Amino acid sequence: MESFGIPCEHIVRLLVLLDICQFPDSIVLHRWTKNAKQGMYDSLTQTSNSLRFMKLGCLMDWFRQVAAKGIEKSNRYIQARDWAVATIKSWDDEDTTDAEGGQANGSLPEDLPANPPICMTKGRSGPRSQRASQRCRLCRKEGHNRTTCPERSQHENRDGHINAQEAVEENVGDIVNLAANA
Repeated sequence: MESFGIPCEHIVRLLVLLDICQFPDSIVLHRWTKNAKQGMYDSLTQTSNSLRFMKLGCLMDWFRQVAAKGIEKSNRYIQARDWAVATIKSWDDEDTTDAEGGQANGSLPEDLPANPPICMTKGRSGPRSQRASQRCRLCRKEGHNRTTCPERSQHENRDGHINAQEAVEENVGDIVNLAANA
């Protein structure tokens, strides 16, 4: 929606009635402000935070399901508990190793979406072939059209109109005669 994030007239009227002179930041989305194009890194951070919250929600839902299934039987509980403890310990060790190795400051977070793959645009695919040259509708020769045809006067009838059908039939007859003579 184009207008998503822009306050409607009812909200504006209520703010006027309440004698509020400035819109609260929560009413207008950042993309509709003067500073929308500023801070590209801020938008990357915001995207990164959004992805983090989405991932957190998904993991919490899956682990809620694991917990619900794990408490039904004692062997499942023990298996889920041991897996969780081992995974947490493994990830803690991995994090300490990463912290000691150090990550370059200012590098972008790894969980940002990657650039989309480069693909072909619309249009002709394959090798480019030369377009067939245009032919005159009257004499069927290349290099000119019926307006500039040198044989135009031969194909005009008494009224000055060109009878293209007769011209084509004459040319077909000429071609047949050439083929018979060859």
